[in-house]
Amino acid sequence: VQRVKFIDPTIEVELEVNEEQRRLEVQCDLGLMERALFNVVRNASEASSGREPVCLGIACSQGCLVLKVVDDGPGINPDEISQIFEPFFTRKAKGTGLGLAIARNVVNAHGGQITVANRAQGGASFTLSVPMLINQEDGLAQNDGNIPGGFCDLEETL
Repeated sequence: VQRVKFIDPTIEVELEVNEEQRRLEVQCDLGLMERALFNVVRNASEASSGREPVCLGIACSQGCLVLKVVDDGPGINPDEISQIFEPFFTRKAKGTGLGLAIARNVVNAHGGQITVANRAQGGASFTLSVPMLINQEDGLAQNDGNIPGGFCDLEETL
């Protein structure tokens, strides 16, 4: 959240994390993962109504570090939801259509996945998951980069 504020201080983000999740560590390319998360958070902020901050939830579930970004905007047109991660797809007047495509490529390169769904109460929910392993020495969860993506069941994670 601090790095998001540093990159763009106009973005309002509320962080939700359990105390036991605060020690989670992921072995990844930090710069790329930060960029992926920032792209999703920025999109959520731009889509948001401004009444509520963008919510960022963090959890560890079923062997994955799961990041959920939720906004209170209008949601995504159901006819376009399958295109949302395609390069150059945008509905913004000045958008490039690269932010979510980059986010998907970064998460996939780390063996994870990114999904999107419209929320019943309005807005959209993006879920980024990265596979983890438990380091036996210190009990910290880590991604060794050798786990194939797609094994995480995100339906009930957050």
